[in-house]
Order: sequence, then C-alpha cells, then structure tokens
Amino acid sequence: MIREAKLSPTLFFLLMMIHHTIAQPPETIDLSDSWRFSPDEHNLGMANKWYALDFDDSHWAILDAGKRWEDQGYPNIDSLAWYRKVMHIPPNWKGEYVWLIIGGVNDAYTLFINGKHINSFGDRTDVTVAEKTTVAEVSGSLIYGESNLITIQVYDWGNSGTLWHLPVKITKDKNEFESIALVSCFAVYEKNELWVNTNLSCLGNEHRGDRLHIKILKDQNARPVAKQDFELTRDKKTVLAKILIPKAQEKTIYNVTDEIINHQGKIILSLSKKIVWDPLPTRLGLIFTESSFAPKAQRRN
Repeated sequence: MIREAKLSPTLFFLLMMIHHTIAQPPETIDLSDSWRFSPDEHNLGMANKWYALDFDDSHWAILDAGKRWEDQGYPNIDSLAWYRKVMHIPPNWKGEYVWLIIGGVNDAYTLFINGKHINSFGDRTDVTVAEKTTVAEVSGSLIYGESNLITIQVYDWGNSGTLWHLPVKITKDKNEFESIALVSCFAVYEKNELWVNTNLSCLGNEHRGDRLHIKILKDQNARPVAKQDFELTRDKKTVLAKILIPKAQEKTIYNVTDEIINHQGKIILSLSKKIVWDPLPTRLGLIFTESSFAPKAQRRN
C-alpha cells in the first residue's frame, strides 16, 4: 500500500505563494538592461529606417540604460545615437492604458514603438530632458501577448549622452506616477484659493491629450467642491489653475485630481494629490512647503 504524502501547512503556504507569483503577470516591466545601441554620427538612422521592425540590428553593441554611453565604450560620441529593444507585453495588459517611463535622457529623444512614431521629448537647442522624468502613453501601438520593438533616437548636446537616469520601464500601474512631479499645489489662504500647477512637458512635445479636467474633492465619493476644465494645445507645456475653494475649513483634507482626456473623451492619465488646508503656518510667518511648486530641472553634463 502506498501511503499518501501530506504537506505541512508551512510548505503548502509557500507553494501557493510561488504559484501565485508565477501565475500573475507583472504590472511593470523593467527595461534597463541589454539595449541594442549604435551611434549615428552621420545622421543616417532616419533615412535608413533604423526604427523599423525589419531593420537588422544584430551587429549593434549591447548597452544598459542608467549609464552614460561614454562609460560603456563610446567616450567620443556626441549628437545622435539609437537604442532598440524587443520585449514581451503580457496579453492581460490589453484594454489598459500603458506608459513608458524614463528617468532622464541627455538631452532629447524621439520614441518609436513597432516602427511607429509615438512622441518626442526635449529638443536639439533649448529644452533638455536630462533631469526630467518623461512619460509616453503607448497603449495603442503595442501588440499584446507578443514581442514588441521599442526604438529611441537620442540627441546629445555634448559631454554626456544616453538613457542615463533610471527608471526605464513600461507599466500599466498608475502608482508608478507617484514619484513624478506632474502636479504641484500651493494654497493661497487669504483668498481661499488652491493653485494647481500641471506640468505637461513631461508628457512629450506632440501628444499630451486634448483636455485637462481638474477637480477638488473633500471625499473621493463626494461631488467636487470645485473644478475647472482646460483645452490643451501643442504649445501649452504647463497649466496653472487658480481654483476658489468655497467655505474652506481648517484641517480639511482635499483630494486634487488631474484628468488628461483624449479626443475620444477617454481619460488617458489620472493623477491625484492630497492637500491639508492649514492656514496656521501662514499666520505664524512660516513658509508653506508641503505642497509648494516643484523646482525646475537643471541640466547636468
């Protein structure tokens, strides 16, 4: 007779945890390692379609993001260079909004997904994203459950170039935006106003949505106590809303929600921030810093 084996409760729990971990597709995928890389000193990449799906990059070098290309074997390269990476997108991401988040590119870049132009960030003369986290909404260009090609053309003004600041990741998890200074707030207590500054420059030069809807709630399930809408244009890089808070009460926690809406009326990005309405520091002559505006990024060589 064969005796049936019994699992201890501890072993059973561990096996269930392992099964759950393996069975659950990730919500965020790290892309920092093993990019195909090539300098483009003679500006041939666009004409030769280095962004295309059928382009052969097998002879290109392999570099990591989060490090300067100068420190990975290319000390004398300025101007243009290209990165390409093939990665798998889980099938259950279909129907979700998906974003590519990059911690900083020195100095500007153009993004392609599966051979399609998506957006550009920074420029070649005045605006750098070397110290700015950027976000690209890429949902409509992905092939779910299959391999996808991400191509990035980098333009370096000089000295240091590359995808040099982490993270470099693709995600469907909105919590990943918590560390990005897209929304900052400042309370003007004597006017009962809350100033909400939305930084759209992180979202690219071309596709930032069509409308911005800002609402202020005392409770997530309650009707807004105040709201404002703005039309977005390509040249609008920031929106400063001065919103009157009627009957504002001390120590009240307000939830500020920014919703970026596309031409179809769908919310493509929703950002939230909590503010405690507390005039006391102002009365005492103290500087209110908890929800002050984020400082502008400085370029680093």
